[in-house]
Amino acid sequence: MIAARRLSAPFQFWDLISGAWLQLSLVNQFTLAACPVVFIAMLAIGSWVSDSIENAVATNSAVETVLYVDSLVTPLVQDLESGMTISDAHRQTLDQVFSTAAANKVIIRAKVWRPKNTVAYSNLKEIIGVNFPLSSNLEAAWGGAVFVEFNNLINEENRTEKLLGVPLLEIYAPVRSLTTHKIIAVAEIYQRADGLAADLAKAKIIVWSIVAGTMLTMLSLLTLIVQRGSHTIDNQKTVLESQIDQLSKTLEQNEALRSHLVLAYNRTAEINERFLRKLGADLHDGTAQLLGLALLRLDSLKPAFPMKESDVTAKQGNFTMVKRALSDALQEVRQISAGLVLPELNKMTLSEALHLAIRLHEQRTGTTVAFKLNRALDHCTDDMKACIYRFVQEGLNNAYRHAGGNGQSLRAEIVDGLLEVEVADKGPGFAVQPQIGSNTGLGLVGLRDRVSSLGGTLELRVLPDGGSALLARFSNFLRVVGDE
Repeated sequence: MIAARRLSAPFQFWDLISGAWLQLSLVNQFTLAACPVVFIAMLAIGSWVSDSIENAVATNSAVETVLYVDSLVTPLVQDLESGMTISDAHRQTLDQVFSTAAANKVIIRAKVWRPKNTVAYSNLKEIIGVNFPLSSNLEAAWGGAVFVEFNNLINEENRTEKLLGVPLLEIYAPVRSLTTHKIIAVAEIYQRADGLAADLAKAKIIVWSIVAGTMLTMLSLLTLIVQRGSHTIDNQKTVLESQIDQLSKTLEQNEALRSHLVLAYNRTAEINERFLRKLGADLHDGTAQLLGLALLRLDSLKPAFPMKESDVTAKQGNFTMVKRALSDALQEVRQISAGLVLPELNKMTLSEALHLAIRLHEQRTGTTVAFKLNRALDHCTDDMKACIYRFVQEGLNNAYRHAGGNGQSLRAEIVDGLLEVEVADKGPGFAVQPQIGSNTGLGLVGLRDRVSSLGGTLELRVLPDGGSALLARFSNFLRVVGDE
């Protein structure tokens, strides 16, 4: 727990910084991000240009000194090619040369290095014969390069020159043998550079002014461009937010209208069920009872007096025909009333209701229905059970009416998260793919509206191997039923 708390602090700080950053405008974000980049770029470019100017000026200033050393010093140190010391006569001549140069404020200090980093000559006598650590400057000169450095006295052998407190141009020049042209020594010259220091200071001021001015101008122009873009984005954002608000209000209104529409559909379905139930009860209790009474009283209409045999036969035929018509009418009315009145579906699961619909259809028509119920379809609301029950009832009635009950089948299963209920037959089918509408029966149109009110779709299909199928899909079934 302690480790977790320690780790959470940086993340909380980062979240705080991120939140504050997102609260800034686009211009402020650009300014905060661009200023460090521009400042670093200014330092890098300014330093590079200044160093380049310093190296160029120092190199140009050292050219004359190198020629001076090559013409006067080189002949006087040729003794180092054969020995490790310079002759007294040549040393005295070097003293005169450098004393004159020092008097003219051209050369402040001079050193001649022999191999193994030992001072062979210097106008500072106490360091003659002293061995110093090999510096990078001296190493470059022993390699044959002329090395020039301005006022960078950081090596151990520069301690005495640093104490002078004046700007110095330090020059390392290889000294070659006049006969073999091999490097036999290195001349180290310290030239006073007061004027050079002043010129470099002015040059650096100009360079830094140009670089800073260019960078600030560029940053200002970019800021103006970003500010203009930010202003355009803010305006578009305001317009977009306004449109989003209007769209949100429209969506809320549409959702409210949809809710009212669904509620109206449900109420219509409920009213329709009540009407069908009442109509079925009226047919059963009214028309069916009257027809039954008529059948019971029909026998009393037989004539009681004697008649001719031919008349009796004719009367009996008419009597039998009327009785059969009344019996058929009574049976049909009872079947219609039984189909209009729903059973107690609220006490059943969906699978039980489907089995009941199949059993009643088989008893009424004397046909058989193949069915496939792959899952236990329980916990369904009464509205959905009534809708699916009516769908199966209407589908089986159509299969019996148009296909004579040939190949009747019922399938109810969940496919890809959708509840599919399909009633199919192997009748003559349709010549072309039909559409549920004005050219189909009112039962299918009402059934389509009932299915749509519960978020489902209804489709009438022509099967490839003959026959037709009525398919209902319910996309919101999982939300209604829940996890199986």
